[in-house]
Amino acid sequence: MPPAPSAGAPVAAGGKKPPVATSGPQGVRTRLWIAYRMTVAVGGGYALAALSSVALANLLPMADEDAALLGTMLAFVVFAVAVMFCVAAKSLFRMTAAMSIATALLWAATFIPGPGGPQ
Repeated sequence: MPPAPSAGAPVAAGGKKPPVATSGPQGVRTRLWIAYRMTVAVGGGYALAALSSVALANLLPMADEDAALLGTMLAFVVFAVAVMFCVAAKSLFRMTAAMSIATALLWAATFIPGPGGPQ
């Protein structure tokens, strides 16, 4: 008698675990999805962090040096949240659309004249 499978583990007919696609067309496709997701996470996260730093430094109502420092510190949080969002997103389309829209909005926000920006 074969040993009982652990709770929650998928079992195919015959008591064996199903094979994981690591090679062939399905494995290549999965690796490309992961590569795309990580490229958008790192590249888009960097773009969001840089634009949020500039926008916050421009829009925060405090001394220029303090606004730039706070904007830079908050950019680290923006980058971390963007990467976590990209990893947790359910579909590649939603992830790409959300990152593109957020980047476009922050890019537009850099042109809003604020108390610390150009007068």
